[in-house]
Amino acid sequence: GSGAADTPRAAGGLLAVPLMGRDGASLGSLQLSEPDRSSFDATDEAVLAQIAQIVSAALERLISLDQLAIAAATAERTRDEIERVLTSTSDGVYTLDREDRFNYMNPQARRMLRLEDPTPTGRVLWDVFPDLRNSALRREYDRVRALGVPRRFDIEHWGLCFSISAFPLGDGLSVFFRDVTEQRKVEEQLRQAQKMEAVGQLTGGIAHDFNNLLTVVLGNAMLLSTHPETGPAARRLATTIRLAAQKGAELTGHLLAFARRQPLQPSSVDVAARIRELLPLLLRTLSPTIGVQLALPDEPVTALVDPNQLDAAILNLAINARDAMPEGGDLSIDAGHASVDREADAWAIDLQTGGYARIAISDTGVGIPKDVLPKIFDPFFTTKPTGKGTGLGLSMVYGFARQSGGTVIARSEEGKGSTITLYLPLGTHAPRDDGEGCAPATLRGAGETILIVDDEPLVREHAGMVSAALGYSPTVAATAEEALALLRSKTFDLLFTNVRLSGPLDGLALAEAAALAQPSISVVFASGRPDGIVPDRDDGLRGGTILRKPYDVDALARALEAALLTRRTT
Repeated sequence: GSGAADTPRAAGGLLAVPLMGRDGASLGSLQLSEPDRSSFDATDEAVLAQIAQIVSAALERLISLDQLAIAAATAERTRDEIERVLTSTSDGVYTLDREDRFNYMNPQARRMLRLEDPTPTGRVLWDVFPDLRNSALRREYDRVRALGVPRRFDIEHWGLCFSISAFPLGDGLSVFFRDVTEQRKVEEQLRQAQKMEAVGQLTGGIAHDFNNLLTVVLGNAMLLSTHPETGPAARRLATTIRLAAQKGAELTGHLLAFARRQPLQPSSVDVAARIRELLPLLLRTLSPTIGVQLALPDEPVTALVDPNQLDAAILNLAINARDAMPEGGDLSIDAGHASVDREADAWAIDLQTGGYARIAISDTGVGIPKDVLPKIFDPFFTTKPTGKGTGLGLSMVYGFARQSGGTVIARSEEGKGSTITLYLPLGTHAPRDDGEGCAPATLRGAGETILIVDDEPLVREHAGMVSAALGYSPTVAATAEEALALLRSKTFDLLFTNVRLSGPLDGLALAEAAALAQPSISVVFASGRPDGIVPDRDDGLRGGTILRKPYDVDALARALEAALLTRRTT
């Protein structure tokens, strides 16, 4: 990229050979002694070598300048790319110098921090936000500087939750943060749902075992009260035992409701009309110092729910509101349709997107503390004095709503009252005919043979004793395998089996095997925990009826007679 002039100039006995760069700038000249032509020819190779060295040095200088220009252009492009990334990210980003002055802040950070000043550069963080001067944020930043390692932490401030990542940057800091308030709410809801599911499984199992015991207590109390040799005093005691056992059955019903394992009979219910029908009962239940206002639409608001359980849920919520207003106040109930978007509504984590029937019950009571609010649907949790509540009212409402395919949401503020809202699936079916009124012709047997199968010894012996007292001829078995052996050796009119049995075969499988061995056999199922078993709808029942535990003597008599009556007429 350089060359000498066409003719060297002689000056002071020296031969001057000028050199030019590629851009035309002078690179100096090569000074040689003036030789004669022959000597110049003799030294031509040496001269050219000197010229080549000078040209190489010049070229290297030019290349280094080009590299510097390329590096500067690359740095400019990199800076622009980094700026584009920082302005397009959803995170807030800022950098601090050693004095905690802002060196840089992206637009997202200014928006999340609600800064009106578009250029806080040069201002000290603790002057911009004086309420953070002695906060945990400053202690965390000091820790990052002292340790010289990055840290990630959460800070709650201004009613929001921020997830922050701080990195050492020379003597300063580079900070990335985001608002995770809604995310934390969803995570808490998910943890609460998982906790409720685990507790529900536990309470459902307890209720199942308790129902077995109550079946024996109820049955024996009734047998004792009706026995001809029982005197008046013993009969009164038996009646007291039976009433206590029935209260226990109601308690297990609440537990099963919370565990979402209670038997429901859903039908299309106009919830607005149902609330109007409940109003007289509500007014008798509430204190005279509590005013009741209804905000109900004229058009139907139809939900697919069990009407009796809906009534119980509304009454429970009203009583809970009453207890929150010991000095009186206002209770309002409104109903309507609601549209739920699972993606947009953070509270709707348990629901599918779509339409729901909504019932909201609000009070002007004392409100619920923030730390108590997440616990109100837990079973046995109550803030009432000992003996004033079981802690199962709201948990029953929760279980009913979730088992029905909806949910329940509580919002409250101390001193300003509470609102609890039920979201229930919209009704799509005609009201169901439960077939009531078809009473059996008689409640006593005529020696029909019954195979009774239950893995709980007390229940098994009790069912055998009661069925014998009712005029049947019972045979008992503890397992499905034992029952199958009996079916192969003897003919039975009816199989009375628990749905859940210990061993590889449950009651449904046993019923299928019994139908193959003896096609004319009738079947009655007993269950204290009807997981997935829905009367008159589950194919696994194979035409059998189901008797819910705990059952008394009358219930057992009706179930056996109804099943045998069906067998006689087919």
